[in-house]
Amino acid sequence: MQARRVDCGPVRDGARDISDDISDDISDDISDDISDAAAFARERLGFLPDAQQELVLRGGRRGIVNCTRQWGKSTVTAAKAVHRAYSAAGSLTLVVTPGARRSGEFLRKAREFVRRL
Repeated sequence: MQARRVDCGPVRDGARDISDDISDDISDDISDDISDAAAFARERLGFLPDAQQELVLRGGRRGIVNCTRQWGKSTVTAAKAVHRAYSAAGSLTLVVTPGARRSGEFLRKAREFVRRL
């Protein structure tokens, strides 16, 4: 299986804080259809992905994300992992990072998303 690569666009002046994209209230009208990871992130997790982040969420099982700092790689990966675990019983999600700090960041975000379910 070939990995899908997403280019996050040009590097901008300054980093964007994705915490502004996270909604505080989740819609009361939650769809039962959880097959779309981007809709799941919005409706169940309260995360509002931008267009490029939606590409990653809707991408295949494997992928490479080559983005600037503070783009939301850990947040998008955590949302995708929680969606997979929620929608595919018994599934295994493996996230590989070069260091414990990044692994910890991913786990912290995934844990927060699970609490929101």
